[in-house]
Amino acid sequence: MIKRMPTHCGDETCSSCVVAGNHIYLAHHGGGHDKEDIVYQMRNTFESMKKTLSSVDATLDDMVQINLYLRDISDFRVAADVFKEYFKNKSQMELLEARGRIVDADFYRRQINNNEGLISGNLQNIAEWESEMADLRAVKFDTNSKAYKELQAKVRAAKSEIYEMKLEQEAFNQTLKQMPIDHLSTMVSMYGDITAKIENWGAVHTATGKKLDSEYYQTLISNGTTVIGQYEKQIKEIRSLMSEAQKGSTVWQELYDQLQNIDSATASMLTIEDKKKEAFLQLEGKIKIS
Repeated sequence: MIKRMPTHCGDETCSSCVVAGNHIYLAHHGGGHDKEDIVYQMRNTFESMKKTLSSVDATLDDMVQINLYLRDISDFRVAADVFKEYFKNKSQMELLEARGRIVDADFYRRQINNNEGLISGNLQNIAEWESEMADLRAVKFDTNSKAYKELQAKVRAAKSEIYEMKLEQEAFNQTLKQMPIDHLSTMVSMYGDITAKIENWGAVHTATGKKLDSEYYQTLISNGTTVIGQYEKQIKEIRSLMSEAQKGSTVWQELYDQLQNIDSATASMLTIEDKKKEAFLQLEGKIKIS
């Protein structure tokens, strides 16, 4: 079902908001054109978006992608600062988790792409400011003047921001690489819960004087084999990541610790599997004798 909300821009041929199933599409959002101030205009635009979203029971935290159109590219960095007032990566992740939504690989890829755009914009601004500073020095401009120092401060701030975003990029990339391992851990945990329930049933069954049959052991063995298979996949993924990381680094050491834990868990599981198989074979032997 498609629902079109009333337009607010005077163009009745294009709705400002269209709800199609679980998706919401916004268009024609701007604001603050009474002032030639990009910060003022950006804030008005976001407030307009918030108002539209609230009419369909949504918020800016539900946004997946935004297309920003600027008349002057030199306004990019200032516009990016306003973005940070309304969108905060860590807060968004916490909110998604609190709402029970999965913070999946696509979320991190979007954050990486957003950061790449911000880094590119900062690099362009730095080039322009440094070129402007070079031109000023060429005409013997006072490098102690307020105007020159403001340019220096802008360059420093932009470089610092790029450094922080690159660190964040590294963290996002590492999380993306770790995701398959975490997914396998979830699978192992799930099968572990199943095994525990089966064994609890077996304990109750024997406590009432009943005997466990071969199907019981076959189920446990099958479950255990699946868990060992998941462990082996984890080991493969971890070793692959370790080959990419610098040996001795924090990331490498964390992966190494995970590998040691999984190796130990695999060895324990193999021992348990052997005991279950032995019990199964003994049971099968008794059945054959009778």
